[in-house]
Amino acid sequence: MSMIEQRLDELGLELPAIGPYDGAFLPGVIVGEVVYLSAQAWNDNGKAVVQGPVGDTVGIETAGEAARRCTLNALSAAKMLLGSLDEVEQIIRLTGYVQSAPGFDKQSTVLNDASRMLVEIFGDKGRHTRTSVGVAGLTGNASVLIELTLQKKR
Repeated sequence: MSMIEQRLDELGLELPAIGPYDGAFLPGVIVGEVVYLSAQAWNDNGKAVVQGPVGDTVGIETAGEAARRCTLNALSAAKMLLGSLDEVEQIIRLTGYVQSAPGFDKQSTVLNDASRMLVEIFGDKGRHTRTSVGVAGLTGNASVLIELTLQKKR
């Protein structure tokens, strides 16, 4: 068991299976030492688990849990590409898309749990830059999508 997988186990976290992808795009691409991951939702059999606008039908705590689950999906994609999460040198960037009710301005709060989880898993290597984006709608009516950019070890 890798060090990061052992850490996930200690935290009671499990990486979910991801996919399938339709072939028109990939779960991620490696360019040099940078790993660009496609945005991930928290899905169950291809259907978003948490749906609807945050600040209306979805509360901040539920959306925060969705952000954590989306991030675990992104880490699953990273593991698929790299073979092991021990190959992650640094989490570079987390971009979170939050389907937001009119006037909702707490997108950053929704993403805080995902950011904290990355630091819990990777330590200082989990510290990252972040962008929080509020949008009118997301694919499958998902409340949250998370996209990660990583640096892999040389």
